[in-house]
Amino acid sequence: MSCTSFHRSAKFLAVSVCLAATAFLGGCVEVENAKTIREAQAEFSRAATVENSSLLAAEQGVQANTEAATNYRMAATTLQKLIADKGGNLKKDNLLCTAMIIEALSWWRLGDDDTAMKITNNSSGCVDSSTPAGSQPARDMALFQALPGLIRIDQANQKLANPTTSSFRFNEVMTLLADANTILQTARNQVGTGHPLQLYLIQSQLAIVRNWQYAILKKNPSGQQLICETAHARQQCIKLAAELACAALAVPGTMDSHQQLLEYWQFVAGCPYSANNNPPDPAVLSSPPKSTTQAACAQLNVTGGFPDNCASPTQ
Repeated sequence: MSCTSFHRSAKFLAVSVCLAATAFLGGCVEVENAKTIREAQAEFSRAATVENSSLLAAEQGVQANTEAATNYRMAATTLQKLIADKGGNLKKDNLLCTAMIIEALSWWRLGDDDTAMKITNNSSGCVDSSTPAGSQPARDMALFQALPGLIRIDQANQKLANPTTSSFRFNEVMTLLADANTILQTARNQVGTGHPLQLYLIQSQLAIVRNWQYAILKKNPSGQQLICETAHARQQCIKLAAELACAALAVPGTMDSHQQLLEYWQFVAGCPYSANNNPPDPAVLSSPPKSTTQAACAQLNVTGGFPDNCASPTQ
């Protein structure tokens, strides 16, 4: 697989996993408004599934992209109308934040970052004043917090996708990635360590590492700069991979499925487990991860590679 393929797959897998991590309505009463939101969520889920599946069949890319865009747009416009018509009722029923975040994520996937951010910037008003403090699902608010970081990853992708090296600015990409990482880490801090959303947010951070690796490859710095950037990126990957293994404990699934997820990101983001590394890689990254237990994860303490303090190249 080419470096460009790695770059694309890291980006899109993080999108599709969002659906597994965001069962927005859970056990809500099946009233009319909740039913409409469920239907929009189903459209969003179908779109993300199509995006992910298209990675496995490149020849269907155009058709898949069209199908995904259609489903995202249906989710976005459905919720846009619902919020405009019944926003007050949604707020009283504690459903407005959920509707708004699905709409915002849909516009984001359609490439309309301005609309997505407009919704996000208005998210503080989605909670009814009579709602007890702290009762609004932390998941919705964490996703609102995370969205600007996801957009920054896209902006870095766009800069990296430019075919001409002359217009590529390493520092600009790194600033976007570092900002995205800080934003996503803040979003992670809004939900508990055992929350399923952690799985998605950590993978989004690993997509940042993959883009970092791609930027290093494209810039091709020399000497100590190359050694430093590569080492920092790998250390960040190790940290996040260990956290991903531990976060998977909170998400239903078999050890095999969790191991495949972990191995994918270790491979794509550039930190496959090795018992011979110095310092040694965390035991929770061993294969199979028999040591990935709550006790082992409670003792996990791995230093990350951000902030990047390598000497900056000229571009």
